Amino acid sequence: MSGPADDLAAASDGFLSAIRVVEMPDGVRVQGRYDTDRFTAALFDRLGIDRPAALVRAVEIRLAEFLAGRAMARIAQIALGHRPDAVGLGPDRAPVWPAGQAGSISHARGHCACFLQPSGTGAPGIDIEAIAGGRALDAILRMTLSEAEVELVQSAPDPAVAATLAFSAKEAL
Repeated sequence: MSGPADDLAAASDGFLSAIRVVEMPDGVRVQGRYDTDRFTAALFDRLGIDRPAALVRAVEIRLAEFLAGRAMARIAQIALGHRPDAVGLGPDRAPVWPAGQAGSISHARGHCACFLQPSGTGAPGIDIEAIAGGRALDAILRMTLSEAEVELVQSAPDPAVAATLAFSAKEAL
């Protein structure tokens, strides 16, 4: 028997895959993969997901990430018994959830996830990151962490992992 995750994956012509719905105590996590090589702008219409005017000049990879995240959000809404409403895009690019819903969306390097729960039960956060290195690691150390946090990170067995975890925790919050 097919469900919303299978239906969206099938309609995406290989763009979405490996979608999993995980029920959690306060909500639901939906995670999956997306293939930027299989992305086309026509997928917005095919999957019934709104493309905000704010993304009119967005590069293709940003559109693919956005679409994948909103697809995970749609599946999460259905899993929690909500009608699949559009998840808006705030001025800070954060998701704007329909009334009664609170959630978080993340995507990176072909992985995407959404955590959704009823509003009033907390402010959920989710983040997907690859272990930072090079310029990304330098940016985390200079712009994201306090001096005390940098000292802790640098004393860790693997400073790159520690810095990435600290950054990811802040992103999720």
